[in-house]
Amino acid sequence: MFIKNQISFLFAAIGLYKKLFLSGTLCLIFLSLLSLPTPYLLKVVVDRVLPARDMRLLNLIILALVGIQVSRLGFSYLSNYYFGVFNQEALTGIKKDLYRRLLRLPLSFFDRQQSGYLLSRVNEVEGLSLFFSSTTVRLALSILEFVFSLVILFALNWKLTLIALGILPLLYIATKHYSGTIRRLSREVMEKGAVVSSRVQETLSGVEKGENNYQLCRQAQRWVAVFGSDNR
Repeated sequence: MFIKNQISFLFAAIGLYKKLFLSGTLCLIFLSLLSLPTPYLLKVVVDRVLPARDMRLLNLIILALVGIQVSRLGFSYLSNYYFGVFNQEALTGIKKDLYRRLLRLPLSFFDRQQSGYLLSRVNEVEGLSLFFSSTTVRLALSILEFVFSLVILFALNWKLTLIALGILPLLYIATKHYSGTIRRLSREVMEKGAVVSSRVQETLSGVEKGENNYQLCRQAQRWVAVFGSDNR
């Protein structure tokens, strides 16, 4: 239930800026599609152009490859731009929502919690930047590409493909075994970081108060000296 609430919360944040997300996703899809013709064109060069020494076809293929690379650069720039804006907008929106929730809490809550600790926990929102970046969509596209490649491999040689896939259960077991430990350690690190941040802020504020008290004492001594000379 907790994980379900987390996922629904993240998808709700995506829904607020879905135009940016969809624009970046479309650019990544076109970017992936543009990578498909390159192997085929290289195959044509090896199988047809080189044996026949067809310079006209070679020039056409070179122009096509240049056009593909230029288009890939354009879509890559657009995807980075859209996801960069989407990332910052989503994180800023989550932080605003957290601050609004904090301001609605009673004053007794702030008496129990240090301000440095609260600010550190709010800044942990930056850890969601990976989820709101192009990495998530690239991962989904990579899974689709893996499935597509798997179908082709089974069509070519299903026995060799099964042998190659034999290592996947071992990778799953290792990932499942260490994921819980990594999750626990990550929570401990974030909690300790928040505690350290609160203590650093307390120390700095104490130093500032000490300096203010020192300056007040010096000022009082000056006034005492002035009034003492006047009385004389």
